[in-house]
Order: sequence, then structure tokens, then C-alpha cells
Amino acid sequence: MARGGANPLKDPKREQPGGEKDRGPEGDSAQRRMAAAYQGAVESVFAFLLPSLLGWWIDGKLGTSPAFLLIGLVLGFAAFFVRLWRMRDLMSGPRGEGPGPPESS
Repeated sequence: MARGGANPLKDPKREQPGGEKDRGPEGDSAQRRMAAAYQGAVESVFAFLLPSLLGWWIDGKLGTSPAFLLIGLVLGFAAFFVRLWRMRDLMSGPRGEGPGPPESS
């Protein structure tokens, strides 16, 4: 324990690398959009793969060769498209601005 009764590990005013003071005015927002983009990409891939694999599995169990696989592919593509559309809205940012760096004037 440090002198003065304050624990330096729990001191909220202590500056740390990568802390709030190291971020720019838009750093937190950019990080959140980047994380949301990665999450959206993973969700998009699984939105396409899971229905397709499920349809393939059902076809194997029922012996209805391409029927449920095709249904799974169509449903997976629709879910993938909806996810991409939502991700586009998320990445456009406020007032239609893109995720790129702000323009200097």
C-alpha cells in the first residue's frame, strides 16, 4: 500500500497508456465501429453457413438430396444480405459520414 492511504492501482486519476487521455476525440467511436464491423463480419459468415449446413444435414437424414440444401442456401443468403445491410447502416456513421478519418479544413 502506498503512503497517504491511497492505493495507486485503484487511483482513477492515474494516467495509463491507452487510457482515456491517450485517445483522440473520435478514438472511442472509431474503436466501437471497428469492433462492430468485425462482429458483423463474423455474424454474416455464420448467417450464411449455418442454414446451409443445416439444410445439408437434413438432406442427409431424409434422403432429399438438394432440396433442403437449396432452401438453406436461400435462407442463408437472405440472412447474409440483411446483415450486410444493417452493417452498412452502422458503418455509415452520423449524418452519412463514412468510417474514414475526418477531413481537415
